Amino acid sequence: STLSGGGVSAEPFLVFNPNPWERDDVVTAKIWDRDIPEDMVAVRTPQGREFAGQVVGKGKYWGHEFVTVVFPVEKLPPVGYRIYSVSRSYSPLIPPEGVRVDDNVMENQFLRIEIDQESGAVSSLFDKRTGHEFVPEGKRLGLLEWLLEAPHGMTAWEIGQIVERMDLTQGATTEVIHKGPYLATIRTNRRFRNSRFTMDISLKTGVPRVEFVLRIEWLERGGPDYGVPMLKIRFPVALEKGKPLFEIPFGHIQRPANGEEVPALRWVDLSGKRPGGQEKVGVTLVNDCKYGHSVRGDEIKLTLLRSSYDPDPLPELGNHEIKFALVPHGEDWGPSDATKAGCEFNHPTEVIATDVHKGVLPKERGFLSVSPSNVLLSGVKKAEDDDGLIIRLYETEGRQTEARVHFDPSLVKPDSSAVEVDLLERVISERTAKMEGEILKVMVPAFGITSVKIG
Repeated sequence: STLSGGGVSAEPFLVFNPNPWERDDVVTAKIWDRDIPEDMVAVRTPQGREFAGQVVGKGKYWGHEFVTVVFPVEKLPPVGYRIYSVSRSYSPLIPPEGVRVDDNVMENQFLRIEIDQESGAVSSLFDKRTGHEFVPEGKRLGLLEWLLEAPHGMTAWEIGQIVERMDLTQGATTEVIHKGPYLATIRTNRRFRNSRFTMDISLKTGVPRVEFVLRIEWLERGGPDYGVPMLKIRFPVALEKGKPLFEIPFGHIQRPANGEEVPALRWVDLSGKRPGGQEKVGVTLVNDCKYGHSVRGDEIKLTLLRSSYDPDPLPELGNHEIKFALVPHGEDWGPSDATKAGCEFNHPTEVIATDVHKGVLPKERGFLSVSPSNVLLSGVKKAEDDDGLIIRLYETEGRQTEARVHFDPSLVKPDSSAVEVDLLERVISERTAKMEGEILKVMVPAFGITSVKIG
């Protein structure tokens, strides 16, 4: 009866963590053709602990009914999995305290945010850990900004002179979509000119970030007689002497906060001093699909859409879904933390439905972890020329470091041979790699890349 993590009548799910560190998250599972009242959804761990699930949706598809359930996972094994089960309880379950909503205010154990009804943006973001209010007085965080460039050549490649600018501060409507205890969401809707915008702003229990999902029906057209419409989103931050960092391949770079449009990969961080104090505070903005960023003073902007017209006359027309999140932080935050935040947002936990069956694997297992925190995993792959395993690491804080990679024996045999290789997997002269039982030890240069072939 425990093969599925619960009873035989339960729906078992394998929850997989693709990151090489333990993580907490709130995951989503879909239950098909089961009549489960909302207050009787039971989630069970492999150890037999049972708690209430949160129903966030119901629907039908091709004659089948489904219920969408969210629930928290804690300390999910690195590059590993854990089995959970979802079933109907024998009696109503009392959900635990978690994230909650009161009108336009959402709050979890880390953050408290307030949504402005007119703009649909965040009017307050209070970090309980640092006691800092991150939204400057009178400003809004996550505010959409419409801009128009003057007509110019090569519009697909160059941003032209801005001749019109408008903050979308009015006309939004708000509604509560999810009330907790694990997921709280406030949705804002608006129309502007020919386009429609829907923004979901969410907090999850146990997760110290504010998540945004922006859905756009974009019908703005650019042209040589009009110019180039553009959409950005603004994040003003209450701090002084901000230093912006931008993620680049295998590292990060500091650039001036002069408002110039520059590229970044998954994250941008802006950190500085708390106004009137010496403590360091900051925010990391992560996103899943956009690269154009700018920072001026205490404000981050993310470019969302541009209706260029040369050579493609309608490159952006249609429906878009853009996901991004804001991670407030205090003193104990560095580029490795920002990179991990970007990894977690772009590589979320995977939930795989399965069935009740016999097997030899345990109900919980981790396959690979990397330490210390300033060394990150770039890739794991089979060697090109034989059955060896290639692992690639890089360092993010500017310190030469001995990395420690722990392998599950099912992935790498203890005390296997290990040798450093270049990116073409040719053996190089460095000889720091060695396997000690289940642990690979190897030196990684400051801001450097190290590849090791094992076996």
